[in-house]
Amino acid sequence: MHARTRGVLAALVICAGLLLVGGAGTSVAANGRLDLSTRVAIDNYLLSAGVDPATVVRQKGKLNYAGPNCPGARWNCTKAKKVVQVAQPGGENRFECRREADQVPPTDPDTNMCVLVQTGNTNRAQCSMRDTEEPLAVQTCVIGQMGVRNFAAVDLVIIQTTGPEQEGQQTARVDQLAEVRNESQIREELTQRTSMGTEQTQDGFQVAEVQQFATGSDNFSHVHQSQDQSEGGDATSQFQNTNPIPAAAFNCGAEKPTDPNQCADVLQNSFVGGNNASHLHQAIAEDQTTSAMSASQTQGSFAGGQEGNIHQTNPPDVGKNLDAAHEDLGQRQSGPESTAQSQLTDPGCCGLSQVGGANNREDINQSTAQSASEGTAAFQFAELFGQAHQTSGDIDLTAQPTQLGASDGTCSIDHHGRNNSDAAHFSVSGSGAECTNLTLDTVCASGSETSGTCEPGGIDLLSFTSRPAVLSEPMSATYGLPIEMPTFAEPADYLAAIGSG
Repeated sequence: MHARTRGVLAALVICAGLLLVGGAGTSVAANGRLDLSTRVAIDNYLLSAGVDPATVVRQKGKLNYAGPNCPGARWNCTKAKKVVQVAQPGGENRFECRREADQVPPTDPDTNMCVLVQTGNTNRAQCSMRDTEEPLAVQTCVIGQMGVRNFAAVDLVIIQTTGPEQEGQQTARVDQLAEVRNESQIREELTQRTSMGTEQTQDGFQVAEVQQFATGSDNFSHVHQSQDQSEGGDATSQFQNTNPIPAAAFNCGAEKPTDPNQCADVLQNSFVGGNNASHLHQAIAEDQTTSAMSASQTQGSFAGGQEGNIHQTNPPDVGKNLDAAHEDLGQRQSGPESTAQSQLTDPGCCGLSQVGGANNREDINQSTAQSASEGTAAFQFAELFGQAHQTSGDIDLTAQPTQLGASDGTCSIDHHGRNNSDAAHFSVSGSGAECTNLTLDTVCASGSETSGTCEPGGIDLLSFTSRPAVLSEPMSATYGLPIEMPTFAEPADYLAAIGSG
């Protein structure tokens, strides 16, 4: 049996239990909901974000605003970036956290950190940062909201254009409890460019954590993470996304990969049978060129790449869970003859994904394209792993995986893999009981120590029997051909929010 399949079985019971009580680090009550109802609960939430409660500005009133542009005399206003807002009955909270200007070197330790807690009828929060610091840029935004309607938007952008050493770290966390509706929009964008030095290093680490609890209706989450890396010039050594994660927090889940460059963990719980909708888009483009002789180029690692964890819960036979996930990665290397080239990646999505609901749909799409100028002498390895798990929600989730009940719904996993030696498109799909445990594991390898093929393997975790993947759309190996890098535009099946705000 594949080692990762054994790991999925072991994690399935654990994950099922965690799904009902909320993630670690948040202030969650015994009923499994976010708790910001008291000062003690709020302070615990701040501490979980690494913030001393004594350092925040606290606002209490009918209309509370934090940001650069006070709406008017009726509003209780502050320009602080670490704020607790408690609105009186029927009141409204607004938060706008923006980066004022680049500081090189940074003079304010909190310049790149926004932290907010809101409780009130209507809560709106926006967190926007744009940074160019080198060699290291760090951005953090934490938002906790409890009210009737909650809306949170996080927009983090890092652009580094000098080098030769560049690293970007982006953290976004949104926790919401609403009587009617939660909406979270997260965009993390990293661009790195360098043609300086003989040794060039670029690393990106992005994490997005979303927890949404709706006692009345709907949850909507959109996470968009992109990394665009380019190294050039006459460097003798080039590295992109080869270092391990700088802290455990950048691995937001227990599944693969263990050192993700992009990690998203989305938990949605509609207690009354509403709509849970999650859209995840992760894209990485890595490009290396050099004119130096006796050069080496390395992209990615066996334990790096993209990780997605989606968990959606509704009561049995009511409500709807919708999940569309996309993980796309492109790696391109070019150098003089005999350049040592290595390309690795390890994408995985989406875990114990959907519990309960009357109509569920999960679509997982993963693609990797690797191209190196040294042909079959280049070492290339990519393992695409997709898993969909839909359960009825009317059974004991702490029981053995073989006792998980079937849920009405559809599921599909789609893989595109290309390297210098081979290319293939595989897919599996199902409905009802077939979606209880559906996985697709595709390995694409090329190089002197590998078979030089893209091969599928689908496993039914209930019976441990093979589920054959469907081969379609003949594709061409990448060697000698120009390849298109992943697009950062939204996929065609993007789930748009309805009734936002």
